[in-house]
Amino acid sequence: MESDVEIRAQLRELERAEAAPYVDNPPTPRWFVPTAALWAAALAALVRLSRSDALPAQIAAVVGILALASLIGVYVGWYQRYHGAMPSMRGRKPVEVRRVMRGYLAGAALVLAVNAAVVAVAPWWACAAVAFVTAGTGLWWYEHAYARAAAATRDRLA
Repeated sequence: MESDVEIRAQLRELERAEAAPYVDNPPTPRWFVPTAALWAAALAALVRLSRSDALPAQIAAVVGILALASLIGVYVGWYQRYHGAMPSMRGRKPVEVRRVMRGYLAGAALVLAVNAAVVAVAPWWACAAVAFVTAGTGLWWYEHAYARAAAATRDRLA
């Protein structure tokens, strides 16, 4: 029969294994935040241009949006190979990481709402500027908050 100490050690080891995809991962490359902010700026500008009355601008915008969508596919494929086991927004995760992910979802909704409002009323270049700043700031916050949460989880489970 196992002792309580052995059972607790096994449970802790299980919790460490469960947390691994969230805390034992390589750092996000330094180019990610500025590149993602540029991607968001391009998307906002293209969405605004797609609302133009000029057919050539609409066609260029649709082609550009499709190109940006393909870039996301290429990035996600690369990131899955770089990272290995991908963290999930669903399911069980460490409490520290859960808080940060909730903040990410709330922030993403806010960034989307601000950018949708700007796209509705502003010229394409203003849409690009606002998207660059809001997406870049939001992703910068998330990257730093996630790193702190992962470190706190590692410390708790050490």
